[in-house]
Amino acid sequence: MSKSSNEELFNRFASMSTLQDMIIDRYIYSNLVYASLYEDYSIISTPQKLDLEDRLLKNQALIVYLYSDVEVLKDRLNKRGDEYVHEDRLESINDKYTHVLKKSHVPILYINTELMTSEQISQYIYRLIG
Repeated sequence: MSKSSNEELFNRFASMSTLQDMIIDRYIYSNLVYASLYEDYSIISTPQKLDLEDRLLKNQALIVYLYSDVEVLKDRLNKRGDEYVHEDRLESINDKYTHVLKKSHVPILYINTELMTSEQISQYIYRLIG
């Protein structure tokens, strides 16, 4: 979706905002983070973000933000690989997420994943919101 136009991004995000009981990875907040760091990304506008957040609030959405220390993220990135994210950008990405999420109107559940495996993370989330 990074190569989509602004309007295509908004329409795609809008269609997802009405879904019930969904887990969506890389939604509007990721767009706001990565589009500001990578030149080839389209970005949604502030009015579009507010519109989408209003839709999410009507559906009682919850943002689950998984975070970790940059060194842990570097280790994970090196183990799994990534074509687009490079470890020299991880600190900027973390900082940008902090900035973007502070401005969100949607409730956020912050989960520190530094000492958790992927399996433990998913089990933890299911216990919390299941």
